[in-house]
Amino acid sequence: MNQLKLDLEKGRETVAKAGKQLIERGLIARTWGNVSCRVSKSRFVITPSGRSYQTLAPGEIVPVNIEDCSYEGNIEPSSEIGIHAEVYRKCPDVNFVIHTHQPCASAVSVLRENIDVGEVNPSARELLGDAVVSVAYGLPGSRELKEEVASALKPSRVKAYLLTAHGALCLGLDSENAFRVTSELEKTCRKYIEKRYRELYGGFGGGTETGGMLEADLDQIRVHFILKHKLDQDPRPEDIESCFDPLQLFYNSLREENQFRLYTGGSSENPFPEKEGRSSVFSLGENGLTYGSKNKPFTGHIDNQYRAAVEAHGSIYRAYDEVNAIIHAVSPNIVACSRVGRFMYPLLDDFAQIIGAGIPVVSDGQNPDKLANKIAGRLRGKHAVLIANSGAICCGLSGNDVEAAVQILDKNCKAFIVASLLGKVVPINKENCALMRNNYLKRYSRKDLLK
Repeated sequence: MNQLKLDLEKGRETVAKAGKQLIERGLIARTWGNVSCRVSKSRFVITPSGRSYQTLAPGEIVPVNIEDCSYEGNIEPSSEIGIHAEVYRKCPDVNFVIHTHQPCASAVSVLRENIDVGEVNPSARELLGDAVVSVAYGLPGSRELKEEVASALKPSRVKAYLLTAHGALCLGLDSENAFRVTSELEKTCRKYIEKRYRELYGGFGGGTETGGMLEADLDQIRVHFILKHKLDQDPRPEDIESCFDPLQLFYNSLREENQFRLYTGGSSENPFPEKEGRSSVFSLGENGLTYGSKNKPFTGHIDNQYRAAVEAHGSIYRAYDEVNAIIHAVSPNIVACSRVGRFMYPLLDDFAQIIGAGIPVVSDGQNPDKLANKIAGRLRGKHAVLIANSGAICCGLSGNDVEAAVQILDKNCKAFIVASLLGKVVPINKENCALMRNNYLKRYSRKDLLK
């Protein structure tokens, strides 16, 4: 076997392994993001379009010509091949490229600002270079985005780029080096959020220095976001304890033919626990909801909050045949945005694709039946809806599908919080949202199912 073929096979194996690492490290959800590896002076290999990275095989990694982006075989490569080709053309020292949608980098991308690495995270300068460079917005996979990346590239001096509203582009000598760049970039973006926050607000509590960000993922900024929007006042340390608990729990569920199983003991790590006593089955009969093996009528002689949860899940399953899984998302970012009670605009491309052109807030304090019907009605054309003061209801075709929706919503909420306090909220325009949403529904959402 000649050296060229050996390099091609090694490159395919490395990229397939890296695709799985993107999922494991929380750098992407589903098939968003992409990975490539230079295998010769004229070719690179890249992840395919719309296929699950968790089951990706080396044979599915696509060889691409650097010069004209033509590719071999009948598997369609990532729509971002143009970006990767530009990097390999202009950066001879780069042999591995990772495009991620990692949380802090995605949030900072909406600020549309370069980061001076020496000022923010000096220890990362050797790895990241002089700066993290912001790239102007372009639709995913478009010629415009490729040209914006090409004009922003600074060979040898910069190894990480923030694609506005889209994520990050990380360059490395090899796979290990590129993943180190993704990790250091996330730390640097988090430090940049802290630095900008202190510059604008003088630290936590209206000027009191606290010695660094809380480890609970930007809690003080989330508190500030809530209070500034609702009460127009500076946050206090004691506010943190009460800000991120949802006022009402809606639990999680999975459809089982003409019924659904409601899980009351779920967590973010395990939303659908299999332990006995943690779930109940409800039937979606013509005469209303019933529960248990004997199909007992589901009446109102129970806790009103529990009834509201059951009615909400039942209403959603009856209204949408394509919904097979529901999660009540209660991460601190999502609960913070639900407490502010404002329409959630799409600031990130993957939000526009998988969730829709923004999601409304359903007010709380209604009787269970009215609340359930309102939640189901507001979900039309979307995969999520915010519940005032109580997080969000997210829906999906499957358990994995809805978990990806939760991850993407949380990331968009983080970006919304960062933009609100540190810059300006600039939603993706409606036309671009519609294009991305339509493209996702017609192409990407079904690709892996049809594989």
